[in-house]
Amino acid sequence: MTRDAVTVIIPTRHRPSFLTTTVRSIQTAVSETDRKQGPRVRILVCDDAPESDDTRAAAAALGVDYARVPEHDGRQDPGAAIVKGVSLVDTRYQAIFGDDDIMLPQHIDLAWKKLQSGHQVVSSSFQVTDEDLNPMSEVILRPAVAGDLVAGHSLLNDGSFVEHDLVKDLEWDVSLEGQMLLPIWTRLSLTGHSFGAVDRPTWLYRRHDANISNNALSEHDTALRTRARGLLQQMSLDLLGYIPPSPHSSYLAEQEVIAREVEDNRRRHEARRPPHGSLRYRVRNKAARVMFDGNRRLNDAARWVAP
Repeated sequence: MTRDAVTVIIPTRHRPSFLTTTVRSIQTAVSETDRKQGPRVRILVCDDAPESDDTRAAAAALGVDYARVPEHDGRQDPGAAIVKGVSLVDTRYQAIFGDDDIMLPQHIDLAWKKLQSGHQVVSSSFQVTDEDLNPMSEVILRPAVAGDLVAGHSLLNDGSFVEHDLVKDLEWDVSLEGQMLLPIWTRLSLTGHSFGAVDRPTWLYRRHDANISNNALSEHDTALRTRARGLLQQMSLDLLGYIPPSPHSSYLAEQEVIAREVEDNRRRHEARRPPHGSLRYRVRNKAARVMFDGNRRLNDAARWVAP
């Protein structure tokens, strides 16, 4: 495999039906990349200690590489499978892709152009869909900055394209579960590496009952986020000697102020509203009806005026 290539790592466990659709979508994106003579792409399915050979069989039928974690660590998280995949990368670049998500045809091509322009980490914007892939919303990403990452705002996705040599020897702490990638991105940002983002959706984030991210903001997840923020702040102090400001935290604080002002205005308006059934309430409503009726008559008359 040439070094000027990309390995797409797909961590999975017991979801061969989702996986098949996902791999086929990646293969379509690879075909589009090949048409434009872009990078060669290796697709690597990493199976997290399965209890059956269903995923191995699916990978073989799809013609993609397969690796298996020998023993399950008991976590409902693909961290071990991700680490296994990273250890087997033999290309210049790597990216992680969810086993239930859908890659659109331009995904690799547009990210590759960002990498070739000098960025070393490239994230891709996406659409959020329901289980049947009906679009619900879209998320447009901007290049991540160190202050936001240190504050725990992961404004880039785990599937970002990155130079393998930059991350292969870093600590991939599986005990952080859903926060495992954040220290990786933060260290690269704090040490001056260039982050880019594709600002149009190039993949579909499928939401369903079995999503690992459904545990976000649970008590366990909140504890992991708190622990991760502590590690990131210490990392920043060790590398920079200070904690950089977070633009996203400032934005969220401004939005909170605006929301409080809107709520205060609403309450003041409610306080000024006359009680239902009171004389002032009836007078105001009658005035409104008279005004509405007058406007309606004027509009009706205007429709019959000859040109």
